[in-house]
Amino acid sequence: MNRRLRILAVDDDENILTIYRGVLCPPENSSVSFDVVTCRQAEEAIEAAKKAVEENNPFAVAFIDIRMHPGQTGIYAAKHIRALGSDINILITTTHSDVSPQEIARQVPPVDKLFFAQKPLQNQEILQFALALGAKWQSEKQLRQFQMELKTVIKKPTLSLEIINEELLAEIEGHKKVEEKLIIAYQTNQNILEKAPFGVYVVNSEGYIDYVNPAMSIIAGDEFEQFNKSNVFDLQTYRELGLSQKMKAGLKGEYFKMEAVEYTSYFGHKTTIRNFTGIPLQEKGERKILMIIEDITKTKKLEEALKAKTIGLEETNTALRVLLKERERDKAEFEAKVLNNVRE
Repeated sequence: MNRRLRILAVDDDENILTIYRGVLCPPENSSVSFDVVTCRQAEEAIEAAKKAVEENNPFAVAFIDIRMHPGQTGIYAAKHIRALGSDINILITTTHSDVSPQEIARQVPPVDKLFFAQKPLQNQEILQFALALGAKWQSEKQLRQFQMELKTVIKKPTLSLEIINEELLAEIEGHKKVEEKLIIAYQTNQNILEKAPFGVYVVNSEGYIDYVNPAMSIIAGDEFEQFNKSNVFDLQTYRELGLSQKMKAGLKGEYFKMEAVEYTSYFGHKTTIRNFTGIPLQEKGERKILMIIEDITKTKKLEEALKAKTIGLEETNTALRVLLKERERDKAEFEAKVLNNVRE
């Protein structure tokens, strides 16, 4: 049974915590529901996060108010929660703050997992942040798991995408056993690639594509037959990006990575933002390159939307500081007038 994504909500106002629970933990017949833990103080939140990590059931997202009386601040809580694990997405909520978002980001890195929103949050905003940041956390978790599996696949000498070295051959008696082991290895490897949540394809030394997994066809919007007939060295889109040259270098043994590349597929004409990773390998003595394609379009759009919110918050903070200075000046002038009247 799949676990519900866990949300940590931290605010010293019990009414706000009630809103979080109502929005994120609706009745059982709702299609969207989270496992929500609420805390009123920073120290309590840190303990909850620590327990979650120890139980191997971490939080995906934390909503943290920046000011919580009478205890420590939300920045203190965020800093210690981040120290427990770098994967959690932290959303700082505040009405106003005398600490800039840049300073908070310096204390609570990395910046791609730290977000800001101005209170009061509307119910739909709470739900949208939970869904979007939860999906981001889940996608990143799947990527880490897949990379670990893929690393194991490439390193295992029993898999078809690895040179069968002399040591392995010496351990196998007879040609029949070699063939049986290759068949099992290929099936194991293919099952992993077929189920991968990210695009995967294999390019041979002549530039033709030997293998494409289902996720890659979905990302590109291309049919398998179109992939199978493609020579990546001849694709104009690959040449314009410099991807063809990197893949040729990959066939000579060079690992490469291209991040956040806007790309329009040659056949499907589908535009996405992608991370390209090229891993050199050999199969039956032939040099090939294994390509991993991560579609980060939704993540980038979310980051842009959250960046816009952050800019809005900074502008609000600036306006509040100006207003505060004006009030302090007015107060000083008023006190001076009162003092003069008293003296007169």
